[in-house]
Amino acid sequence: ELARRPNGRAPLEQPLLRRLAWNPPRGGPIAAPWHGQCGPHELRGGVRISFGVDDDRQRMEQDAQSNLGLAKVYQGTGRLQALTLGPVCTEIGRFWLRLGVTPNAAARERTLAIIPVTFSWWSNPWHHLHWWLPALYYLRVRERLLPEDTDVALTFMHGEAHWGKSTTAKVSEPERSEPEEWSFLWGKWPKPDKMDKFEKAWGPTGLHAYVLAMLSARRAAPLEEFNGQSYSRVIVGLPAVRYTLQIPRMACAQVASVKDFVESTPNFRALAAQRLQSQHGRPSGRKVLSFIQRTPKEGRVLQNLTDVVRAMEANVNISRGLDVRIVRGLSKGWPWTKQYHAIRTSDIIVSVGGAALGWLWALPHGGAAIELRSAGSPIWLTCSESWDVDWREMFGGLARLAGVHHICVRPHAVDLTVEAIAAAAGLSDPSSFTPYERDIDIYVHPQRAVQLAEQALRQVTGPPPPCLDHHPDT
Repeated sequence: ELARRPNGRAPLEQPLLRRLAWNPPRGGPIAAPWHGQCGPHELRGGVRISFGVDDDRQRMEQDAQSNLGLAKVYQGTGRLQALTLGPVCTEIGRFWLRLGVTPNAAARERTLAIIPVTFSWWSNPWHHLHWWLPALYYLRVRERLLPEDTDVALTFMHGEAHWGKSTTAKVSEPERSEPEEWSFLWGKWPKPDKMDKFEKAWGPTGLHAYVLAMLSARRAAPLEEFNGQSYSRVIVGLPAVRYTLQIPRMACAQVASVKDFVESTPNFRALAAQRLQSQHGRPSGRKVLSFIQRTPKEGRVLQNLTDVVRAMEANVNISRGLDVRIVRGLSKGWPWTKQYHAIRTSDIIVSVGGAALGWLWALPHGGAAIELRSAGSPIWLTCSESWDVDWREMFGGLARLAGVHHICVRPHAVDLTVEAIAAAAGLSDPSSFTPYERDIDIYVHPQRAVQLAEQALRQVTGPPPPCLDHHPDT
């Protein structure tokens, strides 16, 4: 919109500012600093919870307006109270939860963890690490809650929420255009027509099954299924991992503590023992480079991977120091721990930008992630062709949070200049919004692949990057 304005002039009128500026929260200002607003928020002392009960709904919704935007600390009064708890944060925004509570001093010693989830029907590791990591850290590592004493209730975006439609709508007033209800979490599955995808993600053999089993000995379910139950402690929301927006509550050392915890579990130890047995007699001390290869149906395939691997194996430096392997099937129903193990036992991963790179946090401290982008990807898509500089980008930022080296490259040629990249990249003119082919397959120049592998090997055999708590200039 800015680029289309005549002569580059863009009067800063309210409708335009509304699109550029951070919107105020629902219900007014919040006193807590940005990085501390997202929770977790807690109710203690014993409560019976009510969520979405028809008899209580209208009164709850009316009473909740006065509490909106507050991380309200529950004080028992002996009767049903309608609270609006929040904000709680996911990777795409801040939300609030309407919850009815009634004091119950006789509630047994049990904790209910209410976890907000967005894109719940999509088994995408990058989106879901935003609750995997803080849930494991806060509930198991920090609070040391036992699975047998914990229930997990899931909450979701409003079923009709569609911010893409909202933000592209014509702006006529300087108010938020999306309905207020979109800011409130649902306690039921949001899209009944996607239940097959929910089962793939949340079923007994789904992607999240093992994470949920580490949190609770009972089946996790939407919040509405816990209606009427009593708990001595209710935890709403999790520490935020939104490292591209603010100081994350999850620091590098906390991510490391999650990895230590995962690697202490029986499932991981069994996989580690199998790998140790399979490596018997092999030379020790070699690093492992793993290519993450997608399926043709998914797109973004490394189209000449055989040639690339052959070129690497022919290189003396690489063949002496690296074992090269290809990981296939991450998106085809591998259990969570098997996916984690595949990355954890790599020192370097090479992948097209996408969901699989969301696993880079599982690399060893000082590991390296090579992110590949197509020749026609937009020039405004941050991809600097340099190590450890793209930390404001989603995967570069995640690498920084995890203490991992990162580089993003367009690998279709050798010794690309900035001008050559701009000439090849689509959408380099911001006034042209012609969609680019995001899922196009990628050609990797074999010589460029060898260069990157040699650079990555130097990175992982050198000193690891610092394990920083947050961005230094935030």
